[in-house]
Amino acid sequence: MGGELPRLHTPTTTTTTATTAKLKRENHLKTKHDTAFSKWKILIGASDWVDYEAKKEGAERYRVSNLPKVCSPGLYEIGVAVCLSGSGRDLETERIVVVYLGQADNVRSRLQEYGRTGSHLVHGFGLFKDIFSTGFPIVYRWAAMKSKSDAERTESELLERFDYAWNKIGNNARRPNDVLSKIEKISSRNYKIPKIMKMLQSLGEQKVGIQIQAEKLSIGNKPKPSYEENLSLFDRVFKFSRSQPRLVSTTNSEDLNQTQVCGVISSDGTSCSNPPVKGRKRCSNHKGRRLNSVVFINSKNSSRKHNVVVHDKVEVSSVCGVILLDGSPCTRSPFPGRKRCEEHKGMRIINQIMSKSSILKSVTDSVHHCGVNLGDGKCCEKQPVKGRKRCEQHKGMRVR
Repeated sequence: MGGELPRLHTPTTTTTTATTAKLKRENHLKTKHDTAFSKWKILIGASDWVDYEAKKEGAERYRVSNLPKVCSPGLYEIGVAVCLSGSGRDLETERIVVVYLGQADNVRSRLQEYGRTGSHLVHGFGLFKDIFSTGFPIVYRWAAMKSKSDAERTESELLERFDYAWNKIGNNARRPNDVLSKIEKISSRNYKIPKIMKMLQSLGEQKVGIQIQAEKLSIGNKPKPSYEENLSLFDRVFKFSRSQPRLVSTTNSEDLNQTQVCGVISSDGTSCSNPPVKGRKRCSNHKGRRLNSVVFINSKNSSRKHNVVVHDKVEVSSVCGVILLDGSPCTRSPFPGRKRCEEHKGMRIINQIMSKSSILKSVTDSVHHCGVNLGDGKCCEKQPVKGRKRCEQHKGMRVR
């Protein structure tokens, strides 16, 4: 009868906040909060509790030496290290199953509770004992926080993003069987992956989760990873060094009371003892000249003793080098712009039997002369007797 048609009730869509599915922590090796945590360390070895109860010599209930060195509020992660030994030296991130996240006003004391009794993770659950039966240790790492409230807030943020298998807060139930399955899967890999392969494999992996802000402790107690751990893969693989070898003295610089001098070898075979021009290596007379030795003089008594230090590689071209009648090379300095001295200009070294090393030895030997003061202001330039510091004429005499 002309009545109105009934209205069709269309279902109204209710706007709901899409919650991101939690990530199972044991399935992710690289997280954004890694850099805030310390290195992994063993808390309890697989047989530590048994050995301690049996009163074995040297046995301890937990690794006291591995505890944090300071008492500070913070976060801690507990994991299972699927390692080959209980020493802790072969802890590898890819073989650690992270199972629990916690916070405490004093992380050191809290970890001690786990070490002594296992705390709530043992009482009523026996989670530690299941792990020890596999033969693997319990490990931990931690991050310091400013206060307990900061630790609680950060813990809550991480638990909203990750599902830790042993945590109950925010989860439906604990997942101990998932942990054992993960351990079995990792331990079945009998082969060891080379480091370069690990780095290449991690190239495509992206860090997941959230970044957290850790408290920086004083030097020596800062629970941050080492510099090598913070290097990116590119920095590790493509690391070049532009440093060059340097001549380094093995003597303490405070005890070395020596002054560098010009050192250019003059035509008479003696070295120039004038001080270098400021900012240069040579004196004003020899600026721009090459040097075949580095000469230092004792600043306390420069007239008595000359200490000559010869480079490992002497440039033979910095001396004339023409072979003389006695078989030794000419040690005079070359004429400016030439390879030979004034006397031998234009001559070639035709004696090819003598090698550069032999010439070098002769040049070095010529620098180490007798050195005894002859009284007229000159020093004896004769060759020392083999095995001695002085020539035959002056053997036993001191340099005055």
